Amino acid sequence: MRRVLTVSLLLVIIVFGIYAQVVDHAFLTLDDLSYVKSNEHVNRGLSLDAVRWAMTSEVVSNWHPLTMLSHQLDVTLFGVGDGAAGKHLLVNVALHALNGVLLLTLLRAMTGRLWLSAAVAFVWAVHPLRVESVAWVAERKDVLCALFWLLAMHAYVRYARAQRGRQARWYAAALALFILGYLSKPMIVTLPFVLLLIDIWPLDRLRIGGQPRRDDTSPIGPDTPGVGLRRAILEKLPFFVLAVVFSIVTFLVQQQSKAMTWAAEIPLADRALNAIVVYVIYLRQTIWPSGLAVLYPHRSLVGLGAWPVGIVAGCGAILLAVTAACAAMWRAGVSTSRGRAPMIGWLWFLGTLVPVIGLVQVGFHGHADRYTYLPAIGLIIAMVWAVDAVTARWRRRAVPLACLAVAVIAALAGASFMQVRHWTDSIALFERSVAITDRNWFALGLLGSAYRDADRLDASIAAYEAATAIREDNAELYNDFAQSLLLDERFDEAAAAIDRAMALDSESYRSHNNRGLLLAARGRSAEALRAYAEALKRKPEAVDVLLNIAQVHFTDGDYPRAIDAYTRALALEPAPAPVHNNLGFAYQRTGQLSRAIEQYERALSLDPSFGKAHYNLAQVHAQLGRDEQAVAAYRRAIAQDATVADWHYNLAISLARLGRYDQALAAMEKVLELTPADAEARQQANRLRRLAGEGG
Repeated sequence: MRRVLTVSLLLVIIVFGIYAQVVDHAFLTLDDLSYVKSNEHVNRGLSLDAVRWAMTSEVVSNWHPLTMLSHQLDVTLFGVGDGAAGKHLLVNVALHALNGVLLLTLLRAMTGRLWLSAAVAFVWAVHPLRVESVAWVAERKDVLCALFWLLAMHAYVRYARAQRGRQARWYAAALALFILGYLSKPMIVTLPFVLLLIDIWPLDRLRIGGQPRRDDTSPIGPDTPGVGLRRAILEKLPFFVLAVVFSIVTFLVQQQSKAMTWAAEIPLADRALNAIVVYVIYLRQTIWPSGLAVLYPHRSLVGLGAWPVGIVAGCGAILLAVTAACAAMWRAGVSTSRGRAPMIGWLWFLGTLVPVIGLVQVGFHGHADRYTYLPAIGLIIAMVWAVDAVTARWRRRAVPLACLAVAVIAALAGASFMQVRHWTDSIALFERSVAITDRNWFALGLLGSAYRDADRLDASIAAYEAATAIREDNAELYNDFAQSLLLDERFDEAAAAIDRAMALDSESYRSHNNRGLLLAARGRSAEALRAYAEALKRKPEAVDVLLNIAQVHFTDGDYPRAIDAYTRALALEPAPAPVHNNLGFAYQRTGQLSRAIEQYERALSLDPSFGKAHYNLAQVHAQLGRDEQAVAAYRRAIAQDATVADWHYNLAISLARLGRYDQALAAMEKVLELTPADAEARQQANRLRRLAGEGG
């Protein structure tokens, strides 16, 4: 036990050594915003309403309420402000390290082989293919699902070894953990298949191919009952039934959320051919993890078509060769665990990848590193135990094998450390994808968006130009392009991009919405409102359109109509602080001061550093004669930005009304420091000097 604890502690230290750098990482625009930072149901933290939403809503085409609850808990603990992403990611790191320990102890319990179990756990935990699942906030679902997967396997092993009267509790625990895993990520649906595999090896409960049920390398004692194939399947029937139900639910959720729209562009035959190649890609990446990226585009979606027949045939031959090698080991070592382990691990790898191998195309990618998080366990088991089987008759093999293991683990850990650096922020991540993949217009589009968010509009526009040169028939890409052009005030080019988007998809509400933005930017409010009306015809509950309508009315000073549009938008979806600030201002200008205060306070609850909202709240308090509250709010505003002369001026007026002339004079002198030519401020300063002198 002491050795297991020592090895486990070493694993945890190495994992944190690789991933500690994530503490300085940022939320990514790819999914992190939808899952956490911009998700108003999550970024307020845990609450009864938040739990209800998590249990009934899909996010990014998935229903995984337990994952969403974990994100809500993170927000409650860490928030979503500056530096919060790193803390969210450290939770991922901790869960990943825990998964590594659970894998180590699971294999140790099943096989009795500490050092082989440690080799598998270390290689798996430090491998660069794990980086995507750990260094990405949105992939909390991976590490959380794996946690319940491994715990369910621990419970199943206890069930298999328990006396008949004590089996029920462990079986129930395994089933409950299976359900919790599904509530984290649907990937767990293949667990029943893996439980059947471990019945063959290493639990030796199920006899296949005529091998004896016990052997000299098995850790299972003679008191562990064996089972036939029929019973082995029947006892897992509840798992299989739930797996079918889970798969149907997942399919319906993804279909309803239109996650499968890309499938229409990829014939089933092309998807099948891609699946064969992808198995080998994952095999190669496990052996030699170079050229890793967050987005590997499906060839059919970037104009490259299906894989050439020669490549598919070669990959098929590789898969058959590996299968034949595992079968040969099985036959040669039929009476030992060493002989069966490679085949079981290989089948684990092949089987658990089936839901994500691309036969049912979800998303733009052809494959993804994160999909290997659980399947790689089987592949690494196969590799490690194959080495053990091949070297079984070597004399003095311990030292060279230990040196080999240390070298491999060190190399993988170093590669992972470098790979984590590519996940620092969205720009670094997508620049990496663009650099190492071909014709990746989707990554170029995401890079353009990241540059736009960073106010690097020239770089954003260049990225979109490159993307549209590759993919000329995607309306959404042109709409994204138009947004960067609008922000850069390149209105003629924006108009061309919008026209192109409209020509490709005249029913896209975004095209009409962008046209409205263009017209509003050119000061043509009435035409902009008509364009927004066309957008709403196509998507009546488009919150962004309603907010744009509100902005036009707000800018034009038509506050009653602005209030109407803002309240319609807020009834559909929570909004960020600036929306509540604008609505508060509209209420203020229409004399609805109590409602104005409610909106300013709501804005500040969402963003306590929102100086303008503090100032507007101060103005309402001053208007109501509440100068004490006004002074406090003015000072909070100035604490956020001390360069706005008007804020100091109005603070001085409220302080003067309270008779605090010295403080008022100091505030007015700050106005003169910021705007020396302000004659009115100079006159007020002179008056305050007299009043301060009289008070003295």
